[in-house]
Amino acid sequence: MLDLLAFPDNAAVNKQITKKKLFEWTQANTTIKNLFAAQVERIIWAYKLSPETINLSSKEGIEEIQIFEIFLKGSELNNELLKTIDKAIPSPIFFVIYDDQSIQYRATYKRVSDADSTKWLVGDYFESAWIIKRYQKSDLPQALDLKSLYYSLLQALIPLTKRQDESIEQLLTRYQALNQLERKSEQLQKRLHQEKQFNYKVEINAQLRDVKKQIEQLRD
Repeated sequence: MLDLLAFPDNAAVNKQITKKKLFEWTQANTTIKNLFAAQVERIIWAYKLSPETINLSSKEGIEEIQIFEIFLKGSELNNELLKTIDKAIPSPIFFVIYDDQSIQYRATYKRVSDADSTKWLVGDYFESAWIIKRYQKSDLPQALDLKSLYYSLLQALIPLTKRQDESIEQLLTRYQALNQLERKSEQLQKRLHQEKQFNYKVEINAQLRDVKKQIEQLRD
């Protein structure tokens, strides 16, 4: 679980990104523009974590990590807005979301495409719990380079404990498989509740036990 993070002063950018400029970068469609208008008060490019600003070397395509602060008009933020920004910015982004009283972190696993090195692939978004604003903050996770820092920040958002020697890709694959099984478990429980015939209930129960066993194995 992430606590409030204190980003280094040396990495501060503190540059507001106007919606006009953002729409130019992202080539946003009408739906995205309407979502921004309804949900976002302002966006700040707050920090740039790079070899020059935090003295960590780049590694395997991770040259910089951008920290974007998004101030909300209400309490909702559609992840399609974040995806639109991520696709336009050629580096990983760690989003800091503000509502009136609390802060939330969101990020996705983002990597350079194997087929086209000019394109970045964006996955599902992970998020922290909402954290009450306060002055006391924690330092960034210790890291050997920008890649390991990025992975540490991302792993802290994934609601699944990383196994020893498990790569970020393996962790994400396990998380996706777990989600699929949990959805299947819900469907089976619904079928079990609706089923009237005893022999079919026995069959569904057997399937449900097997799915729950697989879920436990993935969680361990």
